[in-house]
Amino acid sequence: MNEQTVLNLPVVCTRGMVVFPENKLTLDVGRPMSLKALELSSNEHDNNIVFVSQVNPLTDNPSFDDVFHIDEEKYEDYVHSTRSYESCYKDIQDGKYDIMFIMNPVRVEQIRNITAMGERLPEVTISVFPKPSVGVIINLKED
Repeated sequence: MNEQTVLNLPVVCTRGMVVFPENKLTLDVGRPMSLKALELSSNEHDNNIVFVSQVNPLTDNPSFDDVFHIDEEKYEDYVHSTRSYESCYKDIQDGKYDIMFIMNPVRVEQIRNITAMGERLPEVTISVFPKPSVGVIINLKED
């Protein structure tokens, strides 16, 4: 059974754009709910915030149904992770998936910070390449 941690973080809905991790960009924030989310992020959540993209950028007060999301029971049908760029790219070419994200590896400092808080990283977060040997190979040489 997977252990889950639920975080309650402020949310900003973006219109007509998708925000990716580790990217720097300038956002124009003006809606009262977005300004409140930024204030909460700064004052109560150590500057952590969640960005979601609206389906229709003309919706002024989006609800859960107005933002892109994947239903929990369908998650495995839509989201797949792999350590191989080649297999992921092949899945895109074969039409198995529509989009591919290449994520930066987790930094050692991030791992330390997360584990120091008693949290666990997802299974595929830590990947070591090249893989160390998983056994011993003995090559006997005769004199």
